[in-house]
Amino acid sequence: MYSPPEPPAAQRRRSRGRGVAIAAAAVVLAGAVAAGLLLRTSAPGATTTRARPAAPAPASAPAARRQVTVVPYTGPTARISDEAADRRRLTVEEVFPSGRFTLDGRAYTRDKAASTPRCEWTARGPLAAALAEQGCGLVVRATFVDADRRHAVTAGVAVLPTAAAARAVSVLGDPAERTWFRGMRGRTAENIDEALGRAALSVRGRYVVYAYATRYDGRPPGPELAGLAARFVGHAARPLDRRAAGRAS
Repeated sequence: MYSPPEPPAAQRRRSRGRGVAIAAAAVVLAGAVAAGLLLRTSAPGATTTRARPAAPAPASAPAARRQVTVVPYTGPTARISDEAADRRRLTVEEVFPSGRFTLDGRAYTRDKAASTPRCEWTARGPLAAALAEQGCGLVVRATFVDADRRHAVTAGVAVLPTAAAARAVSVLGDPAERTWFRGMRGRTAENIDEALGRAALSVRGRYVVYAYATRYDGRPPGPELAGLAARFVGHAARPLDRRAAGRAS
């Protein structure tokens, strides 16, 4: 049977070269077509639906306001604004001179009273750290229990070197997160440091006056405790107001 002669090697190489060129041209053409389609879908007025950008994530909710009642003070502060103007040491006897007193018609008995230069021991969290960093030199505090043993309240005064330092620490901490001034256990008020309560404070010059009111038996706090804490702040601040006015205690 007759078989045609094979083409020379050079001719075979040219044939393979033409095949490669044709394949390459096909790839280029396909790319051009795809690019054209992309341009048409991106052009103004194109009917192709474009993907919408993702909606921005909603802003996080603002932090809950801390549960501290701030008792305003508008009296004079020049005499108690810093250590240079106010050199007399604060004592338990000056702030809490009586073991018994009546507030809003209810009798309270002092369960424990103490003072300490280790201010950070009287608080928790960032507030405790700030008391040390801001140079707090003393905390005078006392715990009181009412006659019916319904409420237990710790009131105190933190002594800072300047009014600016007092303001700096006054905005820190939250009793709801247990990062505020601590309740001080007394002879009978054993639950006050663990119990949830209501808090109040006031800045008097270089002093931070505070109170933490709880239910004696440790039950969840009632609405009356915020006002009770604020009234204890006013009671503990009386000797400081006398100092500020230039009157002897």
